[in-house]
Amino acid sequence: MRLIKSLLLTLVFGTFVFAQILPPENLTATGTNDNSRVKLTWEHAQTTGVKYFVYKKDAPADDTSKQFRRIAFVNLKEFVDFHLIAGVTYSYYVTAGVWNNQSLPSNIVEFTRTVPVYTYGKVNGYVLDETTSLPIYDAIVKLLPTPNSVGSFIVVKTDSNGFFSARVKISDYKLFICARTYIGEYYDNAVSPEFATIVTVAENDSLTLNPISLSAVVPPVIYTLSGSVTDAEGLNPKIARITAFVKNRIHIPFFGFGHYGTRTDSLGNYSLNVRLGDTIALFAQPLDYTFKSEFWDGKATIDEADLIVVSDNVTGINFTLNPKPVYNNGVAGTVYDSAAVLGLKGYVYLVKKDLTTPNPHNLRRKIWAATDSLTGNFSFSNLEPGLYIALATARGYKASYFKYDGSLTMDWRLADSIVVTEEGIVGNINFYLNARIAPNSGTGLALFGNSFEASGAVVEGVLTFVSDADGHIVSASISDPVGSYAHEGLTDGYYMLTANTINFGEVSISGIDINGETGDVEIDIALTPDGTTSAGGNNEIPDAFELFQNYPNPFNPSTMIQFALPEPSIVTLKVYNVIGQEVKTLINNEFHNAGNHQVNFDASQLANGIYLYRIETAGFTITKKMTLLK
Repeated sequence: MRLIKSLLLTLVFGTFVFAQILPPENLTATGTNDNSRVKLTWEHAQTTGVKYFVYKKDAPADDTSKQFRRIAFVNLKEFVDFHLIAGVTYSYYVTAGVWNNQSLPSNIVEFTRTVPVYTYGKVNGYVLDETTSLPIYDAIVKLLPTPNSVGSFIVVKTDSNGFFSARVKISDYKLFICARTYIGEYYDNAVSPEFATIVTVAENDSLTLNPISLSAVVPPVIYTLSGSVTDAEGLNPKIARITAFVKNRIHIPFFGFGHYGTRTDSLGNYSLNVRLGDTIALFAQPLDYTFKSEFWDGKATIDEADLIVVSDNVTGINFTLNPKPVYNNGVAGTVYDSAAVLGLKGYVYLVKKDLTTPNPHNLRRKIWAATDSLTGNFSFSNLEPGLYIALATARGYKASYFKYDGSLTMDWRLADSIVVTEEGIVGNINFYLNARIAPNSGTGLALFGNSFEASGAVVEGVLTFVSDADGHIVSASISDPVGSYAHEGLTDGYYMLTANTINFGEVSISGIDINGETGDVEIDIALTPDGTTSAGGNNEIPDAFELFQNYPNPFNPSTMIQFALPEPSIVTLKVYNVIGQEVKTLINNEFHNAGNHQVNFDASQLANGIYLYRIETAGFTITKKMTLLK
């Protein structure tokens, strides 16, 4: 009888909990301009601890021959589906979930991907030298459709008379014109797209534009900056990396200051080329890590550095480096399973919150220690005093940041700080990790990629975890010293990838389709500082869509391609050879949030030469050139 009462109470309580979850309302489906993708949005009265499950079937709602299937879960009240086939009608509904309980379905919406019918017109014009008025041969004219227009990105070149002609879809366009050894500009004499004159093409138009004049590029004046690096007595030379951070002009990487550098010779001397008018903060990082790094002249941060204004050759910029202090301190503890009976083999990472050591990017570099394979014990020693956050990971278990009460969290903001002083060992830093749910045996597919900071630098020790369509964490990974992460053994299905690390904002990518037909999936993660003060960094939403010049360029064998999105967009980024053949797809119709993003391009399998990289969104397309030089 007692058992029956317990079962009845459980049933009643479960029904009560379920009844409290209201279904989402006002589900709508909105297609993009070309109907190649659909955005679902809905309303929901509850906001705390709720996640949303998206269901789809490849048929109208009243077609009973096909069933709905769950394709994703998301935390926001929106979802973009770009897995659509022309001519097919799709049906969707959404449920809300708290823990293991789900609400009743929302209303059902239908969406049909139709193929739009376009009409065309022509744009004609001439490109001339601004000084001589002579025609410029082989100039490139890019016709860029304005946001929310139906036009397509078009590139044409001028002939020997400087003439160009382009057949385009009727729409609004902004033109960008460039040529070798000339300064590119937007039509009409605009330096940026927001000031460009919009060209409107109507059906059967044959527009002739005013002549476009380009100014020749004036090569920069180059000077040298030189000096030496020694110890504090000025006697013993030190081999060091020297980096010049240019603070008065923007150049790649776009997030932060432009920079270039060199390395001292065996006598501690260095020399590097700088431009006339550059304002430089110079940074020395010794290869002997027992010595401190510093900015010139003896400054700890880039904001305090004495600036060097280049108006001629600059000499005598010398560094005298001080040794690092040795501290008799440390952090120690054990990584257990959740029952505290089994010591786990894994890794523990420490990140200093109040960073004082000079660092040009202000990155919180992680230090790590492996746990003992039998006991799970770990220890760190000789730590710079300050506040630290700890992260533990072990194969087959959910990673967690440290909390003194033994509870678990995968959000670094909820972690407890560990106070390290100049003397003494901080002990009992113990973790109690829960086993994660392993994916079912199957195709054994992988989700992998790289983690980058907005400056272009890799970020190691990033916690990434993969959740299935039911919200269960099925894999966890920590990025290695070159920023790479990997999740293996995944089965067919839709997944969410989440990445977070200390002092950076969390990144979540939902609706990742993994199946045996398409194979392994590669996704690079762009991390943005989470409200930290960095060298020129910020996490504001860009004002305009932009594709930046790759860095470095020329490159061998890899380079970073960076772009900015003023609003959430579906992005395609591909690389072509000079005859227009596609050689690599870096991003294929993937949803990206507004902000700054970057992708690493590895060209180790390609031959030397010039390549084009092209980015496309729903309303904008840009192509740029890069050079592979092995």
